[in-house]
Parts: sequence; structure tokens; C-alpha cells
Amino acid sequence: MPNWCMQEVYLHGETSMVNHIYWELRERQRFCDTVLPIPLHVIGQPFDGKGTSPQYDWRCENWNTKWEVTNIQITEEIVRDDHYPIPTSYFRFKCWTAWDAPIPVWEELYRLGIEVQAEYEVEGTDCVGEFTLGEHHCRTLTEEEIKEREARWEEEQEMGLEHWISKVEVIEDA
Repeated sequence: MPNWCMQEVYLHGETSMVNHIYWELRERQRFCDTVLPIPLHVIGQPFDGKGTSPQYDWRCENWNTKWEVTNIQITEEIVRDDHYPIPTSYFRFKCWTAWDAPIPVWEELYRLGIEVQAEYEVEGTDCVGEFTLGEHHCRTLTEEEIKEREARWEEEQEMGLEHWISKVEVIEDA
């Protein structure tokens, strides 16, 4: 089972692009593949059963994570704002990815003119990070922050995350 990376993300930008990302995330549980789709030539490559699949390798190299986002929670529904020179929309969500944050995906959104504000924390490490205004920064947690995080994780496990994680393990084994 991988270390999970928990993220809180805010996206704000041109309405048609943000609406599309919102819909894909909410209805199809797709984020990374919406922003940086796996190329068809990679999807079509045969997997010989040895090592890792071409799609897996591509995701690791281009998304910085093994799989698509999971455990998605929309924390602020989409809001449309027509007061800018062009119509814009924004929303917030939380999600998990395997191993690390999808920083290349956030960079691509920023390159496309979408404001990305993201904070993340990687399970099993003492690192947290943020992506704001196109820049990525990470740092090591203090001892006090580590204790607070461990208490929070313990509380979350008591609230039923173990049930969800066991479902993910079943999917991984399939």
C-alpha cells in the first residue's frame, strides 16, 4: 500500500475550463487525466507483465503520482463570477493521490491561466508543501506539528477511514 498524499486545492479561472475540470472531478473522478491526458500511443503500448506498465510509468513521470486522484470531496461548490473582464469560476476540493502531489498537473493548470492554490501533506513523511502562484514550496514539519498530525490521523481513523482504506486495498489487489 502506498503512502497517501492528502491535498486541499482551490482552482480559479476562465469559466469553461474550470467548469469542465469541476464536472470531470465530480462526475468521473478524473483530475490528472483531464489536465494532462495519457497519450493514446502510451495507452496502446502492450504490457509484457514484467516490471510496470507503460501507463503506470507515464503517470509517475508526468503526474508525479501512480494513479488518478481518489477520495474526492468538493469542499466549496463551483461559484461563477461575471464581474471580471472574462467570466471566471472557482471551487475547492480535497483529494488523495498515491505517493506525492500532482505538481506537474498544477503547473500545467497555471500555464493555462488557471489560478491554483494547493496545500498537501505526504503520509509517512515529515514534509508538507504548497503550490501558489505557479511556485512549489515544501518544508519539514516541526516536532509539535508532527504530534498534532498524528493526533489528527488517529482521530480520522476512528471516524472510519480504515473502512475506506480497506476498499482501496481491494481495488489495488484487483
